Amino acid sequence: VVADKKKSKVPGPCGQCGEVDQVNYLVVTRKDEFTKKGVTNLPWIETPPLSEEEKKKKKEEEEITQQQKEEEDAQKAAQEKLQEALQEIENKQKEVPPKDETKQIGDKLREATGIRPSLHPVTINAIAEALKIRAQNNTRAPLRLITEGTEFWEIQYQAGKIAENAVIKRQKSSNKDGMTLTEEEAQTVGGRIVGVIMRLDDLEWELHHRVTQTAWVGKYDEWSNFGTLQDESCIKTLDEMILNDPLFAMNRAERLLALFLLNLEGPGMKAAGEFVPGGSDVDFLEEDHYTIMLPKKK
Repeated sequence: VVADKKKSKVPGPCGQCGEVDQVNYLVVTRKDEFTKKGVTNLPWIETPPLSEEEKKKKKEEEEITQQQKEEEDAQKAAQEKLQEALQEIENKQKEVPPKDETKQIGDKLREATGIRPSLHPVTINAIAEALKIRAQNNTRAPLRLITEGTEFWEIQYQAGKIAENAVIKRQKSSNKDGMTLTEEEAQTVGGRIVGVIMRLDDLEWELHHRVTQTAWVGKYDEWSNFGTLQDESCIKTLDEMILNDPLFAMNRAERLLALFLLNLEGPGMKAAGEFVPGGSDVDFLEEDHYTIMLPKKK
């Protein structure tokens, strides 16, 4: 053992008493096994204490890593749960009763032509329901950061549950129209619902901005037809309007979905060269409303 002051590093705290300011210490060295000459320092066996800035940075990195893991786990769990629900519905539908007991249901003309039902109604209803749930500000089912303790993954989990319930409800109602959603259609509906809910703040800001920039909306007091208020600075007032006026909530849901389809999903699918069942067209708005929702020209 040799004390080498020139090559020594600042020691860490004492392993026994925790003292940082160690005056007498030795650096462990060994002969170079290849050259058999001189000595080389072994890595110091104690870790120097972190500075306050280093501790803060390390803590932030750990929190970000943990949040990312929680978000991934929540998304994976929601997707698995949706797949299980779809599989359960599919298994039940295979249990077809005897031919003489089978009721004639559904739209025979639609079945004959192969025209699929629109995916928009179920999606719009689910988004409207999400707006109402959010307006209740229930900490057990958060769809916004209600308190400092609300985590992002909780919102994502609730969005997944709303999408799952909407798809299950639609599949059950197919007993009336005979048009069960395919797996691709169900995934498209679920993806749109979650996509809109997770972007509510941005989409709502964009909707209000576009409407307020359109002169005729204010001139003819068309705010409620767009599902917006002239002034949305008070969240409580907006929540009360959504809860008390179903038509207002539905109008808002329609236009939020339109913004999502025309500005996000549609361009994204086109750029990737991909396609979703039914396409990303918006056929549920009046022409003057539709025009306002179109992507802005660059």
